[in-house]
Amino acid sequence: GVGKMLATVDSPLNHLTCDKMRHLLLLKNSEKYLDRLGDNLQSQLRLSDKMQDTIAELKERVVEAERTYEDVEPKLKRAIAVTKELKGCVEKHLSIRYKGRPVRIMGDINTL
Repeated sequence: GVGKMLATVDSPLNHLTCDKMRHLLLLKNSEKYLDRLGDNLQSQLRLSDKMQDTIAELKERVVEAERTYEDVEPKLKRAIAVTKELKGCVEKHLSIRYKGRPVRIMGDINTL
């Protein structure tokens, strides 16, 4: 009946009015639409190039940071060792001053 005929007409009509078809028709018939899409693509290409440059710069920074860490790490380990040694000496000398009672320095120094 009528429902079947309506379905027969709706199917091709839906294909003609879908977003893809509208997009294709605008590409074919509208110079402004085509220019706008071209400008949008150019903008995205520039943004992509900029992001690639940023990625390369960040990779260089990572390499430099790793190099700096490798330079600083031995100095830091040595400073920590000297600090712990000094802490032990201070505790020992304070213990002597307090007639042999044990002295323990507390605080952030113990987290090294």
